[in-house]
Amino acid sequence: MKLRCRYWLRDGRWIGIAISLLVVYSGLICAAVTSRAPAVGGLCGIAAGVIAIVMFLIGHELCHGAYRMSGIARRCCAAVLFMPTLHRPSLWIVAHNNRHHNWVNLAGRDPVYAPVAVDAYGKLSPARRAVERIVRSFPGFVLIYFFKNWLPHQLVPSRDLAMSCGSRSRYRAETVAMIAAATAHMAFLLVYAMYGGGMWTFVIGGAIPWLTWNSLMSWATLLQHTHPSVRWYADENLWQRDRARDRSTVHIVMPKILRCLFLNIMEHGAHHRVPYLGFLCLHELQEERDADPGSIVERASFGVLLAVLRKCRLYDYHNHCWCDWSGSVTAGPVVRS
Repeated sequence: MKLRCRYWLRDGRWIGIAISLLVVYSGLICAAVTSRAPAVGGLCGIAAGVIAIVMFLIGHELCHGAYRMSGIARRCCAAVLFMPTLHRPSLWIVAHNNRHHNWVNLAGRDPVYAPVAVDAYGKLSPARRAVERIVRSFPGFVLIYFFKNWLPHQLVPSRDLAMSCGSRSRYRAETVAMIAAATAHMAFLLVYAMYGGGMWTFVIGGAIPWLTWNSLMSWATLLQHTHPSVRWYADENLWQRDRARDRSTVHIVMPKILRCLFLNIMEHGAHHRVPYLGFLCLHELQEERDADPGSIVERASFGVLLAVLRKCRLYDYHNHCWCDWSGSVTAGPVVRS
């Protein structure tokens, strides 16, 4: 199949796009906290969260090597695009590109949402069990990206993850940029709150955009690799034999307007097949991927989300079954077609 995708933007235009989106995001935050109508302020806060995830998705593409641009421009653009969501490109490349994409659905190697084993759940601390129950429930799932991805891989990365980033100077520069972005945002909210905005300023200019971003990202990333028909692995030999690296994704079919707004984020099987391909070019490849035997395709709906949260809580890696918190089988055994 010939992929009809053209990349005509030069480095300068990409930098301009990144800065323009950051200006739009900042403007929406300002509009949210200065609006005298709470409803308008709330809508601006939600819109800021949507812009934040769009910026993140473009930055994600750049980290995968999509589009023709120089290395310096790519790194600068990614750093700017990641500012609203407080991510560092170097850490993202190691955790996402190198580990998640290379070891997808292999517990212990894939850092993204590996389900806790049935026999290991009882050995967790009460706090850890509480977190698991919260993030795999409704509405607590909106925090799964925060607890399972952002905290351990961006805010407080392990020494091993931080040391795997390559250039230390680049890592430090990204850290400074992330801290500067967070400080500028909080300073603006604090000053406005002190001069009449009150505590509502932090809710509408901080919590609402952050919760919007986390809710959308949690929904997307959870459903991309979690489904009653998706198999997870603890045995690397079995994982290789099943060719799970290319067959462990779910295609959530979204309405066209949302698919375009969120840059085909749920055409995930195609993204794993060709990670460096820009999101806007994934739809045609995903249609071909859906014709493969064993492909999992679901239409986006509230019912699909609830079914996943109800059935996919713990995983029996020996029998390949999904289980509930008591260890009773809810789906499976999952058979690789």
